[in-house]
Amino acid sequence: MRRVALIAWREFSATVFTLSFAFSLLMLPLMFMVATGLAPLMDNSLENLFKGELAGTVLVIDDEVARAIALEGAAKDTYDDVRFERASDQDAALQRLRDGEVVAVLTPAEEPATAKRSGQVLYVSTVVKLQHQSDLRWLVGSAEARLRIEQASLDPTEVRALVKSVRPQLVPVREGELPGSTSAKAHQVRELFSAVLPLIGLMLMWMGVLVSGQFLLQNTMEERSSKVMEVMLSAVSPMELMTGKIIGLGLVGALLTSVYGGTMGIGLLFAAMTDLVRWSSLVLFALYYVMAYLVLGSMFAAIGSAVNEVREAQSLLTPGMVIMTLPFLVLIPVLDDPNGTMAVAMSYIPLMTPFVMAFRVMSSEPVPWLQVLTTLVWGYVWAVACVWAAARVFRVGVLMQGKAPTFGELARWIFQD
Repeated sequence: MRRVALIAWREFSATVFTLSFAFSLLMLPLMFMVATGLAPLMDNSLENLFKGELAGTVLVIDDEVARAIALEGAAKDTYDDVRFERASDQDAALQRLRDGEVVAVLTPAEEPATAKRSGQVLYVSTVVKLQHQSDLRWLVGSAEARLRIEQASLDPTEVRALVKSVRPQLVPVREGELPGSTSAKAHQVRELFSAVLPLIGLMLMWMGVLVSGQFLLQNTMEERSSKVMEVMLSAVSPMELMTGKIIGLGLVGALLTSVYGGTMGIGLLFAAMTDLVRWSSLVLFALYYVMAYLVLGSMFAAIGSAVNEVREAQSLLTPGMVIMTLPFLVLIPVLDDPNGTMAVAMSYIPLMTPFVMAFRVMSSEPVPWLQVLTTLVWGYVWAVACVWAAARVFRVGVLMQGKAPTFGELARWIFQD
């Protein structure tokens, strides 16, 4: 056991105590702090982008539309600094727009207006802010609606009062709280975070496991090709060597995941949303993380011990990696119904179990404990089987030379005495 611990520490320290890893480890927390500091400036920038006063001249070709725009614009203070002028020459008006003399030109469309299509085309200068462009389009649309109502011999004011939609006040009620304790806006933000958290958890798991696996694969291949592996095997057994590598580099991914996950937790703490994450969910997430790493790490260790180049390793790893990426293709159905038939069925598919269950336990809907216990037992049975198979491949692969093995040869190494 002491030799396994020494190998694990060697792999861990050789990877962690480097400048590149330290940079990658601290990159997300630093970005989080920078984003927090720049948040007020970003709010001001967005406010300047979408808000502010709209001022300038808008040329209108059609007389009736110009009259309707004047009536509609008078009802909104937003257009107090905008002058709507009549223009008869469309080409000259567009030239003035290109020269920067006016901010917009409204011309009749080539095709006549219909119930679903406007009869006007609005040419807007690119210096006009996005919100102002939307305001001008709304104004033109309102003007066209006014003309259609007038053509039907109706009063536009009365018609709009009748068709104006009204919405009831939204009062979210959380379990254990009095009605009105949580505002509608705060409730929407909480719902958004609650929906995003499972995805963040899945991404953290995938990132941590994959980073460790890539380190394990690269390290094993380098030591095998440089004959360092043969020297180490003179002092330790293949099983001890593989176990030490898996543990040491697994701790690297766990450290990365913990730092990134802790950064997310600090964000939830500042947002007063730590109750969205249950302690039981964190414990289960850790258990499924270990399960995922044992499966993926043993696979990378076995392949790394049997090949000489990354290209050869990729061809052998592709089938397993494809299966493990399938949970990302069904995120929406699983998120909509974490305890639905599809989610439950995928939770028992080998290689997918830890990823699907980690996604489910981080969701807002509790997973039945019977499913948690059965998937833990089922998943760790497969994890132990993967580690056993990897050890059988490792003991043969580290001493083999020549071309990369096929899947048939790997299977023979597993079951041969």
